[in-house]
Amino acid sequence: MNKRERNQQIEGLRGIACLLVVFYHIIWSFNYNFLDTAWAVKISKYAGLGRFGVIVFLIISTWFMVDCPWVPTESVFKETYKQLKIKIEKLYQKLWLPYVLSITVIYAVTRGATKIDLAVSLKTYFLNLTMLAGIIPHVNYVDGAHWYIATLIYLTIVVTVIEKLFKGNSYIYILWILGSFAVKGYLPSSLRDFTGIIVIVIMERKILSCAASLKYRIPIIIAIVVSGLYTVYFQGVFFTILFVISNIIFLLAVNNKLSVLSAKGIVWFGELSLYLYLIHQKISYVIEFYTMEIVNKYWVQFVAYIVAFIVSLMLALLIRKTVTSIQRVATITKK
Repeated sequence: MNKRERNQQIEGLRGIACLLVVFYHIIWSFNYNFLDTAWAVKISKYAGLGRFGVIVFLIISTWFMVDCPWVPTESVFKETYKQLKIKIEKLYQKLWLPYVLSITVIYAVTRGATKIDLAVSLKTYFLNLTMLAGIIPHVNYVDGAHWYIATLIYLTIVVTVIEKLFKGNSYIYILWILGSFAVKGYLPSSLRDFTGIIVIVIMERKILSCAASLKYRIPIIIAIVVSGLYTVYFQGVFFTILFVISNIIFLLAVNNKLSVLSAKGIVWFGELSLYLYLIHQKISYVIEFYTMEIVNKYWVQFVAYIVAFIVSLMLALLIRKTVTSIQRVATITKK
């Protein structure tokens, strides 16, 4: 799907998902970790909104991982390697520059904010430049919100291999589910817990968009049932219900049935979502913490939320502009 064909409703849905994740971190997560835990527990029922945002991001990313129909033009091994290389390169081309700029800003700010223990070592910062924190053992994230990137890389590799090498065989997806369950104690939760919903979305894609024939639908249904049970086991009933709701909303949006998501303001946030997601969490924590330090009043807490969001938004816009400028210069240089 090229830029001219981008579904505006999906972009709007991405914008809403991003805002839910951002406000989850700015309000609930900050309070839970740094301030009045009792108050954070009271509003914990709203934490599900942040999880809704995460689910939406995963659904959108997964849906577009599957190409259909796909016919290899070379040997299946060569074609699998070729496609895997292409997908990983595209992922890094899209994410690496804004990611590096974001973690550099976060690293500098957290190293300077000595009253709040958020900084990582220089070694950890450099290892994070690979975008493989969370996959490399014992390497922490510069910003914990970035677990999604490692998960996305992991999913891209696994799904591409299954789709290309094993021709998207539903039974291989079932084996992936069973294998993830078998080694559950060894896989990081971010690489393990979402496998079920990933497989369900892929199976839906095969039925709805890839027109899977009737003979393939029985293993697809089995894969959906197994994945559903897996999701309930690792994520619980509440999360599973959120996934069902998110999935319905996504399917309506992908078929252009939710015109409200095409509103310009929502789509604007969707287009900015990558940059806002990358920069917001620890920057917001620092702003909120020091605001509360300077003026220790209850009402200041709400002012801090607004300031944290505005600063995160401004930094996201600045990083996007910087990325665009660097890419423009690189394009001119190549010519």
